Amino acid sequence: VPVPTDACGIMSLVVSTSNNTVNVITIGTTAFALFPVGTTTVTYTATDNNGNVSTCDFTVTIVDNQLPIINNCPTDIGPLGNDAGLCGRTVSWNEPTASDNCPGVMLTTTPPNANGSFFSVGVPTLVTATDAGGE
Repeated sequence: VPVPTDACGIMSLVVSTSNNTVNVITIGTTAFALFPVGTTTVTYTATDNNGNVSTCDFTVTIVDNQLPIINNCPTDIGPLGNDAGLCGRTVSWNEPTASDNCPGVMLTTTPPNANGSFFSVGVPTLVTATDAGGE
């Protein structure tokens, strides 16, 4: 916590953040806060007994580097024969789910074949989980 000084005395020291969900708690000379992923600006504003104001600000940047987890990923399917008269087959499986320490995880398949879709002969499918932090 910054320590303001002034010849006429300090009336107040106020802390604010650019993210309204961050609540800074001060215990003695140490400040504590839980910051979300992203960049948050913290501003301390000191006011002396004559109403003069000075500010100090800095940024806190939090990066999500924890990978999401894919749960119940299906095992390889096949080899399967093609559907009669077609060069591929309709394939179904139990859908996987994903979890992460941050909200917003999305599952995608490459190519974008949905469960129960028609798959051309020899086309593999890759399932990818991506969280809000891009991991």
